[in-house]
Amino acid sequence: MFQRFNQSIAAVIKPPVQDVVQFLKEHIQHDIRCIAQCTGKNDDEAVQIIHLLLVRIVSDLDQQGENLVNIDGNLTTKDSRTAWEDKFMTTYLNPVLSAISNLLKDSLDRMVRDERLGNNRLMRLLHELDGPNYESITELDSMCPALWRYRKKITIEYFSFKFQEYSQGCDKPDRCEVLAEFLKKEHHLRALQYLPDIIKLQRLLSEKFHRRLDRNEAEEFTLAKFLKTALQVKEQFSALINSFKMAWKIVRSSLTQNGPYSISQEMCQIEVTNTTPISMFLPAITGQGRCALALNNFLVTLHNDFIGRCKSLLKDESRPPEISLASITKAHLVAYDPEKDFLPMVLVHCDYSLRVGEGTTVEFNWKCLERQLVDRFIRGRPRLMSLVELFVFSKDICDGEVFKVLKQKIRQEELTRPVQDQILNELIQLTDVCDALKSLHIAIGFLSSAGGDPSMSIREYLHSGLKMTRTNGLKSGKAEQFCELQHIVSLWLLLSLERARVLTKRKQDPFDDVSDKVKSSLDKKQKYCLNNGLQKLNVDHFVRVLLEFILLYLKHVSDDQLNFSLSAYINAKLFEKDCDVIDGLEEYIPKDIKVEHAVEAWKVACKRRLPLKDVLLICGEFYHL
Repeated sequence: MFQRFNQSIAAVIKPPVQDVVQFLKEHIQHDIRCIAQCTGKNDDEAVQIIHLLLVRIVSDLDQQGENLVNIDGNLTTKDSRTAWEDKFMTTYLNPVLSAISNLLKDSLDRMVRDERLGNNRLMRLLHELDGPNYESITELDSMCPALWRYRKKITIEYFSFKFQEYSQGCDKPDRCEVLAEFLKKEHHLRALQYLPDIIKLQRLLSEKFHRRLDRNEAEEFTLAKFLKTALQVKEQFSALINSFKMAWKIVRSSLTQNGPYSISQEMCQIEVTNTTPISMFLPAITGQGRCALALNNFLVTLHNDFIGRCKSLLKDESRPPEISLASITKAHLVAYDPEKDFLPMVLVHCDYSLRVGEGTTVEFNWKCLERQLVDRFIRGRPRLMSLVELFVFSKDICDGEVFKVLKQKIRQEELTRPVQDQILNELIQLTDVCDALKSLHIAIGFLSSAGGDPSMSIREYLHSGLKMTRTNGLKSGKAEQFCELQHIVSLWLLLSLERARVLTKRKQDPFDDVSDKVKSSLDKKQKYCLNNGLQKLNVDHFVRVLLEFILLYLKHVSDDQLNFSLSAYINAKLFEKDCDVIDGLEEYIPKDIKVEHAVEAWKVACKRRLPLKDVLLICGEFYHL
């Protein structure tokens, strides 16, 4: 049959396969295994289920004369395909599956009594239609399929299927609603056992890399490289990473619908291997760290929602205790191993019986099982405080709040123009600028927490206080000579401006760690009007202020701020910081240039900005120290 329609069948298989017949055979075998697993039956019974379903379809056609009416037969739209699936489910699948045990028993009885099979001695012995004797046993055909019939094994899938059968045929008071809620979410709940290990992994990684690793380094630092550098604790980290891997594998397909922490379909396909970057395990708003953030949030929400739902079903109105993520253990969670914890509980509450001609019958004590489930895994469980701590990369240290705290602890002064110019003259290479910035990021992180002496030199703080090697540091003799802790913000802004200017000149993105939300492009008219407005402003000051705001306040800007006028936003922020507003800014910068255009507006202004030395010469301020 396949050979006859080979080309027609091959045309609908995407992507194409070389051997259509073999592909279809393997596909059917896979489908049979899936049906067996979902129904808790063996492969032979799965084939019988398919047969019973086909019988149902044929009998329905005979009775009604038509099938699945009022549906687009070509299934050209998603709605028509969904409607077809729903109709097929209610018309054919549900009637068969809801009575599958009785249907299988009936079909087995028919096969045993079928005259074509009735002469098979093994079949008659197995179903106790004949009494055993030595002669009949010695004459058995060892190749008879019935001799090798797989006897059903009690699994969680089989248990769930039997519970569905039970629920459909019982009254509401006997429905075991907590057990039903558990089985509905069981596939995801089994991942909760790994949450304490995931939190511990993230805490250890945070202690090791917090404020020392930038985002790009984290994306390039693979799991294999990390484990090589952590030989003394390799076994511990390997076990924790495996817990992350197991939980990720269980729930990743559901993370695309995880509300504000959802991730893309592409991210869901990521496998945890030795080539996985370490950034995947560090919770972050952007990049692969969003996988860890989404996983944490999903598991916390899953636990809290399940506990809340069960308390409602049990009519328990008491307020559950709360616990922070940093303190959780398995004892605080609906945490269990399906095979080691839940399945033994199921086996304790099942009864076997053997009846002539029917084989083994398995029945469950649903009420007792539900009570033990509640006592062991649900009652007394606390609500998790859903504050997921984000990993702070070295560049993320520099945000508005950190600088605000830093300025409160150490008064800040502006570097003079001549000092700024001489520092930039010494930092010729972009790599030197970036290395100096990295050292400043680390220093700012510590200073914002511990404070310091404003008159202490930055060089002394880096090398004596933070014990940085001489190969690290400010990379500029003038900076080491003149810059004190009271100048650290001014120096950071100077070097950040130089880095951004050089990268822009090289047509590279200086804002790779800034949200794409503020990178909307400007049309020709907006660029023209912006250039005209900049002619009437101090472009150098505008570029400096806008860069500071992009790096400190707009990295993770909220959606409700994107449509603010950029000029109004800048002056409002300056006023909030007790700084002088830019006169004429709102008059000369078009109002249709919004916060979402911040990066593009900065690039336009940067192209108009003269090199710092030229600005100083024009202003008459250029002199040698």
